[in-house]
Amino acid sequence: MTVFGSLTVETFRSEVGNVFWADCVPKPVKLKLIRLTEGMPTLREFRIPFTLIFVTPKDTLLLEGAYDFKSESGREFRQIHMSPIQSPGPMQEYQVIHN
Repeated sequence: MTVFGSLTVETFRSEVGNVFWADCVPKPVKLKLIRLTEGMPTLREFRIPFTLIFVTPKDTLLLEGAYDFKSESGREFRQIHMSPIQSPGPMQEYQVIHN
């Protein structure tokens, strides 16, 4: 299981394009990680900030909050804060920011 403090750009680079399941009630929700965007570090020797974009079909809406995720690769991620964002296309997008 991956904990919050150890999340880096490299943690997710190989996960782009993979399916994830968010631990929700009454059943897990399937999302796809479609994009990873690297930011610029603000302090020398500190991790690179990054943004993840996940998608679900428009008829599936997750509320802003912290979710436990499992990737199709078998990796698990605990308490990842995710927010729905405005999405013009056929999919609902969600943003995860790590800085």
